[in-house]
Amino acid sequence: MMSQKETLEDLVEFRKTPEELQDALKGFPWDSEELVQLGRQHVSTVLKRYLAGEISTQEVDDWANLIECRDDIDYEDVADVLHILANPLITNELTSAVAAQFIEELRKPNMPLEPTR
Repeated sequence: MMSQKETLEDLVEFRKTPEELQDALKGFPWDSEELVQLGRQHVSTVLKRYLAGEISTQEVDDWANLIECRDDIDYEDVADVLHILANPLITNELTSAVAAQFIEELRKPNMPLEPTR
């Protein structure tokens, strides 16, 4: 069995699908100390994989949902974009244009991470 930190690293790096990690994550508490950090490069890499057709819109949504609200993952720097990716029905649907815009914005530190409608 993998440790909590190893499982979280697999999640933020998208080394395994959200479906593969979902059961393992259920065994760990949500409200523990920060063990890993989700940064701009992680999100950018996932969006590039989406644009390349390696992962689906649903997988990006599932990935973001598994991360959002976990205390053991520090995602403060990308909280806005993560919220949008995890909640497409109330924010913005993930499209190629939205993904490309996010990737561009993620290259610039301290830029707001919200696509225009």
